[in-house]
Amino acid sequence: FLVYTPGNKMAIAQRNVVLIDPQVSLTTDELTYDLENEIAFYDSGGTIVSESNTLTSKKGWYNTQRKLFVFETDVVLEHQKFNMFTDTLHYITTTEVANIFGPTLIESDENVIYTERGIYDTKKDLAWFWQNAWLENNETHLAADSLVYDRNISFARAFRNVIITDSVNDYLLGGQIGEYDEITGYSFLTDSAWALFIDA
Repeated sequence: FLVYTPGNKMAIAQRNVVLIDPQVSLTTDELTYDLENEIAFYDSGGTIVSESNTLTSKKGWYNTQRKLFVFETDVVLEHQKFNMFTDTLHYITTTEVANIFGPTLIESDENVIYTERGIYDTKKDLAWFWQNAWLENNETHLAADSLVYDRNISFARAFRNVIITDSVNDYLLGGQIGEYDEITGYSFLTDSAWALFIDA
């Protein structure tokens, strides 16, 4: 079902709507498309599929000229290595870079990451998180003002107010600059570094 108004160049499509772009395809039940500004809107749930990711949200809009998706409400990004859950996400289809706005949880087999602002390059598996950022696996909890994470080598760099908690060996490490290797368990902290060992 399609209604097009030539005066304001607005099209409303309903039922089994598919918008196909060179980088992605968008599927939804109802889509409003502004041909003048090249922007598509939906608020009844939508799914986009790109080369590396599948994204779903309750609301969203897509600027077909800038290749920018804005997802809002119950946003889920499914990647082969992780799942991301958030309420607001900006996604550039040409680069597959996700810009995170608001409380976000990223779950994988290796760890769980939380942040309230960040950038995740899903194609290169590189990320920069800030604002209440932390990373946690079975043994270690790493928290800092800013985290840079390379999922390819399971390696994190942390900056400002860094605290590493090892629940297996019962110690806490702190400093302003830190590194953590998830594969080897190696931790390094410097700049006002300190250590606290818990003797049960």
